[in-house]
Amino acid sequence: MIPYNRASCKIPDSMIFQYGTAGFRYLSTYLPHIAYRIGAAMAMIVNMYSPEAYGIVFTASHNPWRDNGVKIVYRNGLMLPKQHVEFLEYFVNLSDEECHKILDTPGLLETVLSKENSRLAAEDKELRTLKDLIDSAY
Repeated sequence: MIPYNRASCKIPDSMIFQYGTAGFRYLSTYLPHIAYRIGAAMAMIVNMYSPEAYGIVFTASHNPWRDNGVKIVYRNGLMLPKQHVEFLEYFVNLSDEECHKILDTPGLLETVLSKENSRLAAEDKELRTLKDLIDSAY
C-alpha cells in the first residue's frame, strides 16, 4: 500500500491539486501525499522521457507555517515543460486505486529503471515494481 494516500492525509476526494509558479502550494498536511506522488511521477518522467537533472524543492520561507509547497526545478532553474506539468497534475490527482494500478504494473520498474538494472542487480535488490522502489526509500 502507498503510505501517503488521500485518506491518510485527510484530502477530500473532490480536491484537485494544481501546479502553479510556486509548484504545488497547499497546507502542510497535504504535502506527504503530494511529495510521494511527485517522486513517482518524476522517476517516470526522467527515466522514460527526459533524462535530465531535476530538483525537488520544498518551499515555505515567507509563508505562514502551515502554507507550504513542493516545486520541481528544471535544468538551469527553468520552468518545467508544459507536458511535464500536465503529467504531474494528472498523477498527483489520481485516485489511490488508479495510482496503485500504475505503480504495481508488472514490468514498469524495468522500463523506468532500464539504466539502473545492472546497478540494482549488483546490490542484490529485490525490486519488482516502481512502488517497491519508492517504498524502499522510506
